[in-house]
Amino acid sequence: MQPPHSGFYVARRLFAVAFGLVFLCAFVSLGVQVRGLFGERGIVPAAEFLLRAGKQLGSGAIWQVPSLLWIDASDGMLVGFCIAGAVLSCGIMAGVAPGACTFACWALYLSLCSVGSPFLNFQWDALLLETALLAVFWLPWRLRPRWNLETHGQQFARWLIWWLLFRLMFESGVVKLTWGDKTWWELRALEYHFETQPLPLWTAWYAHQVPVWLLRGITLVMFIVEMGAPFLLIAPRRWRHAGAIALAGLQVGILLTGMNITAKALDNVNHALETNKDAYYMYMLKARIQKAAGDNAGAKASAQKTIETATSAKNDDYIKQANDLLKTL
Repeated sequence: MQPPHSGFYVARRLFAVAFGLVFLCAFVSLGVQVRGLFGERGIVPAAEFLLRAGKQLGSGAIWQVPSLLWIDASDGMLVGFCIAGAVLSCGIMAGVAPGACTFACWALYLSLCSVGSPFLNFQWDALLLETALLAVFWLPWRLRPRWNLETHGQQFARWLIWWLLFRLMFESGVVKLTWGDKTWWELRALEYHFETQPLPLWTAWYAHQVPVWLLRGITLVMFIVEMGAPFLLIAPRRWRHAGAIALAGLQVGILLTGMNITAKALDNVNHALETNKDAYYMYMLKARIQKAAGDNAGAKASAQKTIETATSAKNDDYIKQANDLLKTL
């Protein structure tokens, strides 16, 4: 029996491309420094760490330190894991057995995080691993996947990814108000944030020069987005789209001013875009086609027919035709 159409063809495909890109950035950036961090002559050698863990934890070490590097933690293996992860990330983006590639990336990155905890023990590393594990069950495993088909198990995995986005954003707002720093309650935190964050971008200097009243207004908007927009994810379609745009917009703002949480922000943007159904993207495509067609009534009618057919049938070929039509107008 063929699985039902999901209505999330575009979001699913977009999620795979963006998530593969996040993994690619993670593996490439780690690959150029892994030997210096926890290589054989690194700051915290992985081989020595595993040796100590094996002596202290005994037979339970492999469960408490889950890593394929128990087999071999040499420099060649560490770099090889990063190279393999980068290649598999490209597989996710290309749509070649994306579920299997995601599972392999998750296993490789977990292996590296387990032995490189001083350097890979941040919230964005945990977020990447948790998202990857859920994506394993949502993304298709076929070599040439049919993105518009979604089993009940894959649908449940999509809901879990939404739940992850809800928890991440809502708790981000709550923790700012509950951890005892009064600057958040007084909306003054951004007066210090841009000059004290690690690895700021050059744009952070300009953001710090913004008038205080505007910084406090931005802080208030941030709280509204972080603690209000997540509830829109379970609202009707148009409200859900608005919530996704608000969440993605907040992360783009973070990306523009700081490098230290770039991976997390990219992943959050991807989560937000993934909540939009095909109807939203087809609506945007329809608007672009009509704008390109201008006064050409025949082109408009053809574009309208193609869009309606693609939306109702959720057929990959029709969606491709709609994009091709846009290019010709």
